[in-house]
Parts: sequence; C-alpha cells; structure tokens
Amino acid sequence: MPRPLCLSLSPDLSQQLEVHTKETLSRIIKANANSQYAQTTPELSGFRAALVGVDANIDDRLLEAFRHVHFTSYESYAPFFARFMNQPCRQAAVDNLFAPGLPAYLTASSSTSGGASKIFARYDHAEATGPQKQPDLARRSAVAKGTTAFIWYLGYRLVHVTDEKDNLIKKITYSSGTVASRRNDLALHPDGDKDIMATILPGQTAPYAAAFINNWRSFLVVHGLFAVVNKPVETMTMAFINTLVDMIRYVDDEFDMLISCIETGVFPDLEGIAHLRCHLETNFPANPERAAELRTIGRPSVCPGWCGLVWPHLRKVVAIASGMFAASVPQAQRFLGPNIEIHARGYAASEGWIGSPYDPLNLNQFKVTRKEIIEFLDVSREESISSVIPAWEVEVGKRYEIVMTTRDGLWRYRIGDVIEVCGFDPSDGSPIISFVERRNVAVRFADFVTTEKQLTDAILSVAPRTIGQVLEFTVIVDSRVLPPTYGYFVELVSETGPCLQYLMFINHLHVVTYYCYPSRMPCRAGFSADARNSHRNCKFRKPSINIVQPGTFREFRQRKLETGGSSLGQIKIPVVLTDEASIEWILTKVVKEL
Repeated sequence: MPRPLCLSLSPDLSQQLEVHTKETLSRIIKANANSQYAQTTPELSGFRAALVGVDANIDDRLLEAFRHVHFTSYESYAPFFARFMNQPCRQAAVDNLFAPGLPAYLTASSSTSGGASKIFARYDHAEATGPQKQPDLARRSAVAKGTTAFIWYLGYRLVHVTDEKDNLIKKITYSSGTVASRRNDLALHPDGDKDIMATILPGQTAPYAAAFINNWRSFLVVHGLFAVVNKPVETMTMAFINTLVDMIRYVDDEFDMLISCIETGVFPDLEGIAHLRCHLETNFPANPERAAELRTIGRPSVCPGWCGLVWPHLRKVVAIASGMFAASVPQAQRFLGPNIEIHARGYAASEGWIGSPYDPLNLNQFKVTRKEIIEFLDVSREESISSVIPAWEVEVGKRYEIVMTTRDGLWRYRIGDVIEVCGFDPSDGSPIISFVERRNVAVRFADFVTTEKQLTDAILSVAPRTIGQVLEFTVIVDSRVLPPTYGYFVELVSETGPCLQYLMFINHLHVVTYYCYPSRMPCRAGFSADARNSHRNCKFRKPSINIVQPGTFREFRQRKLETGGSSLGQIKIPVVLTDEASIEWILTKVVKEL
C-alpha cells in the first residue's frame, strides 16, 4: 500500500522537487533547443532571442530563457509533423525535427470529437542516455508475469524515411499511442512480425496474430475465445475497462458457438480474420474437457461473478477506468466478482505520459511523471503564462490545466485536461492528481455552459436509483424540439425501471444538471442563476433521455473503425457528441425516449 499523501510540501520536499524539476527542464532544453522546430518556429522566437550570447552549459541562463516560451498549440507543430506523411519522406526534412535524430515511432490521437487525428513523434531516449536495452526475448519475458490475457491491438502502418538517393534510412511505425507503447514494451519490430504471427508471446493467451484483427467484434471474440480456454489466467490487461465489458458481452452473445469450437477444435469463421486464420487455428486444438467445464458454469449474463469461476486464479484487471470510462466500472465488477480487483493503468495523453497510479486501486489518482516537465495553469485565473505554476507551488484541492514540455519536443503545450491536486508523494514531493474533465468540452446554451464532468456526474448519480445502471452514454445539444436541451443517449445494463420512475428520473436529472458554470464566470456550488433564468424564460427545457438498443456503443466503436475515425486500439466514446453524422446514426438506435 502507498504511504498516505502529504497535504502540503515541507521546505525540504519543496526544495527537492524544485531542484529535480529544474534539472530535468535544463536537460530537455539542451537536448531540443537545436531541433528544426525550436530553431524556426515563430512561437519560440522570444526564447531564441533570449539565448543569444548565452552559454548553453549554464543551467540558470537556460531556465531564464525558458521564461520567454509562451503556450504552444498543435497548429504550430502540424506543418512539421506533416513532413512524415510526405512521399517520399526525406531524412533531411525530418531528422532532428523535434528532438535529436529520427523518432522511434509516430502516434496518432484518437480523434474522439470527430476531427482529424493529430500526429506526434516519440523518440528513443534510452539511446540518448546510454543504458543498453535487454535482448528482445528477455524484455518480453520480463513483461510477462504469470498468465495474462493481453487484449491489445498492435496494428500499424509504416513510414519509410529515405535519403536523397532513395536509400532506406529507417522504418518508423505509425499507430495509436496505446499500440506504440505496448509494442515498445515488448520490443516488437516490424521486420520480425511475420515470423512470430503464430507465436504466443511469453505469458500470454492468444497468438500474436490476434493483435492484428481490425474488427471490433472479431478482435474481442477471438481474444475472449483464447482467454476462456486458458483456465490459469491471473491477469487481464487492456487499454480501457469498457474493452473487458464488450468482450464478456460478446462471449455471452456467442456462448454456444464458442463452446462448440472449443469442444471440436474448429476455429470460428469471423469477419476480418481470413488473412490471419492460419496463424490462429494452429494454436487452437480441441479441448472437450474445458468445454464441459465452461458449459457447466454457463454464460456470463446468468452467472454473477462469472470471471472468477472461469478463471479461478484471476486476481486483477489493469485498465484505464477513470473519466469517461468510469461508467463501465460497475458492470465490469459484476462480471469479475468480489475477489478480482480493477487496477488503474496510468494517465496518458496523445502528447505524452502524464502520471502513474499512486494507489492502483484508486482508479483516478496519479503521481505526476518526473521524466517530463508538467506545469499547471490555474483554471480560476486568466489563460496566460503568468497563471502557470510549477509543481512545487500547486495547492491541494485546486484545479489546473496541464501544460507539458517534453523530451519529445513539445514546448509548454496545453493538452486541455483539467486535473485536481490530491496531495503530494511523501517520498519525493511529486504532486498526486486526479483527472476532472476536458477543458472547453461542454454543452453550451445561450446563457450558460455545462461541463463534461457535470454532465457525467448528473447521469451516473441519478440513473441507478431510477431507470437503472448506465453502461455507456453520450450527450448532444437536442434541438429537435425547441427550446433546446441536453440530449442524453443512454445504454442501460438491463431493461429500464418502472414507468412511474421516469418522471422522477427526469426531474432529478434536471435539478442535478442545474449545477453548472455560467458562460461568463465560475459560480459557487449551487444552482446557476443563468440556467434557472433560461428555463424560466423558456429558453431551455428539461433534458431528453433517449434509451438506445443494447449493443449500440459496441456498434459505434465498429462504425468509427470503418469510417477511419480511429485506431482499434484507441476508440473512445465522447461525453459530448458533436459530429453530425454520428448524431444522425445514434438517433436511429433509440428504442425509447423518456
């Protein structure tokens, strides 16, 4: 168990944190100040001017020059990242672009809101700092601890970097951040993929080929199939906790078919696996004894704590389960039973790693990384550099937007996440934070705004005691009938409650969603006068609640894949849905409007 948090920093811890932060920032500046981006972008002109005539070996001078760095946004980086997509991609154009050398890999954001994915470059910092990596097999074995159901997509595309004579300099993988980080952990290289497609990596349950299935249903059915065959599973690991829920629900849907396959050794015919089938079925012998065990246990939907019966040694599931994914935790726990814990995976963004779990059982508490520079923009003050606070000056209970300066070449980059400071690690003073919401992601009306967190808290707090447990949801501005309102699209774990509870639910939700921020200034906890006035003046009506058919959000994830909106490894359902095509689609899934 972790030590109790400090609620304030002692002078010694504060000084220790300040010294470490400044040393880290100095190393980042020295490494990246001569990159193509840092030397040419207008956003860093003040920084470059401050470095003229300065000895780069004097840390205090570098840190003073950093004061001239203002906020940067993706727009200033985009033309540089776009060079990787040029054909041909020339070494001269991308070498030392953001950090020394060529990137180890490229990542793409999840485009949750429906916009185009953002590209980011990640560099191999181990090479720069000296330590030698373990051999590939040793690294894979080190990652494996017991038998693990490793439910990760690992697909990618390649960017070929060439010189002016078209000689290949380097192959760089381009994928979602979740794919890239897992491939890096397992020391996987594109040139070796074909040779290990039929291999089950150390400690895992499914062949490597299963990680390349690019169909949401088929991906999870295959992983579920190989997992249920393996009774000794001790751990499950995946990106998001709703992946587990979807997988178990697919197993429930296809239970009889899967048991028959296990009994006979005939691999199922699923969409999108034809090119991988030979690698999968090689590892799928008939197992009538296990089929009989599973048939006796029964399907997940009729057996509470099903996972504990199928995998008696399973002790933990590691996944991101905070923020928008928290809604899936109750259903995941029902499938898992009382003896299997959900552990937090960590706090990451497309832009970089933010924090590791402080207490793994606290799904929304993270220790800020000490490898990058995380600064804190006070959300109660104006959005300027003067409102940015270093780690050793943050206050417990206050909310800040994260600002990152990274070894991968981002400079005071606002990622848009709002966090709350929970305390400090008593060992080194690092802030311990919890995710609150995305900044500026909200439902906006003429006179007031309701944030992502408020929309989430409202539905999750009110629904269980009225219409039932929410599995997943999203919200739109519903203007089908005027005046407009919040339009919730909700998938429930089971059938809705009694009709008499509908009115209670809508009235309660209407009250809870009044707890919002007016568009002009933050308010104290309590009713927003702007919201009350809007309702009184018929500018706003009670929320619309649209119950969607079971499996809607599983279909939504597959739809995002098919439309090229996301990588299978990083599909997210936005709290606030603004994409018109997606809104039209989800309206067709409504089975009951309250």
